[in-house]
Amino acid sequence: MRGILLSLDGTKNVVPEGEKHEEMEIKDTSSLLENINRGKSVLFLGQNYLASRMGRNPFLDAVNDEMCGGALGDFPDYFKLGEFFKGAPSETDIERMSEIAAAIPEQPWLRRILTLGWNMVYTSAIDDAIFRRVGGDFSLTPIGMDEKKFKGEFASARDRCLHCAYLFGRLETGDSKNDAIPRDWSPKGLSYSVNMKDAKDKITWLRSEDALLAQYGVLVIDGWDPRADWIDAERLVLDIALSGRARIYLFGASREILDDEIIKKYTGEGVITAERRTFAEVLDEFGMFADCEDEDYFISPEYDKDFLTVTIDSGGRREVRRVSEKETMALGRDIKLLDDETEEPVVIEKRYRERRLFDFLRQDAMPVWGYFNDRVNFYFERDKDRELLSAVDGQLKIKKNDASRLVLLEGASNSGKSAMLANLAMTLKRRRQYPVFFIGGTEQYEFGNLEKLI
Repeated sequence: MRGILLSLDGTKNVVPEGEKHEEMEIKDTSSLLENINRGKSVLFLGQNYLASRMGRNPFLDAVNDEMCGGALGDFPDYFKLGEFFKGAPSETDIERMSEIAAAIPEQPWLRRILTLGWNMVYTSAIDDAIFRRVGGDFSLTPIGMDEKKFKGEFASARDRCLHCAYLFGRLETGDSKNDAIPRDWSPKGLSYSVNMKDAKDKITWLRSEDALLAQYGVLVIDGWDPRADWIDAERLVLDIALSGRARIYLFGASREILDDEIIKKYTGEGVITAERRTFAEVLDEFGMFADCEDEDYFISPEYDKDFLTVTIDSGGRREVRRVSEKETMALGRDIKLLDDETEEPVVIEKRYRERRLFDFLRQDAMPVWGYFNDRVNFYFERDKDRELLSAVDGQLKIKKNDASRLVLLEGASNSGKSAMLANLAMTLKRRRQYPVFFIGGTEQYEFGNLEKLI
């Protein structure tokens, strides 16, 4: 199978399946930015837009951890969330999600993207970080409108206030007429909902006779996956593509997204320009975020809670156990209960990867657990790791309470024993069969509090 991807200059690149396509060059990015700033342009942010630069969506990750006990898997999305809530989240669920959204740190990179010369912003997301997490002095106005109620000033390039159309409402407003979120999040419930009709009306305006994209405008799509977003390719792309006058740039276009029939058709015809990297990644390499703060907005939000969660999968059933932080703190700083948050990877920008690898290699007795995540790929397993895991598995299978459960790991100084033990702990944690405690340092301990907790 062969695919056609387009560069910004309109040339076609025929790419055999499985091979990487050419990425956008500096001159192509510069040309697109000029079109955005000088012409008619609309930014569409899909429901995973917060992952555009960080690689993870802090809102969906936090909802998954805090409310679902990790049941949504490694890559949560709104459909999985709707399935977890059996279609309809309760008012309490909505309130909790709103609290989580409000706790997301400010996103300077997102602010920088929004300050480009867009005429309007559209989004299918409901977290509202576009409005609340870009800084208090940013002039962005949420609008409620449909095809009949659209006002020309909403898209005026002379208006210093950027207008944002929320296709499915936003968490903060709850019951307001224009911004109410759907009540039923199941695929069938969404298909027949008033919200979907309103969303289609709002998108329809983009390609109507007097609209921006009917005047040879630019539509930039980022953070969107037709398989996991409430807006599919037919509703978002088809009508605009059929008008034949708009240029559509699709960022974050994975091989799976390009297999969508509509995307495949209009990419092949040159209507859609597809780019594997996200919009934020392209702009980052262009230098757009050079003066943004480097690390604060990569840190997942922390929430006001007094417990940790430990997920145990046993006999096909999942149990999420809450453990008081007060109890774990009583263990001392050198005894760590590996809770569910330890499974999260450390998010690392490319330019900092070498520095973070150095940090990983010189860790002290208590590891930075995110470095041992497979997606970070800092730890290289050896045959001895498998031997150690096999020995520990053998001890864990012993049923007798009075049987020895000791496995001794010996080796020369600086031979990697501590790293092996940390990797072993993470491997056992990911299995979610037992609670795992890690004891670091060289101190002698009194284990009364640990025995009590266990």
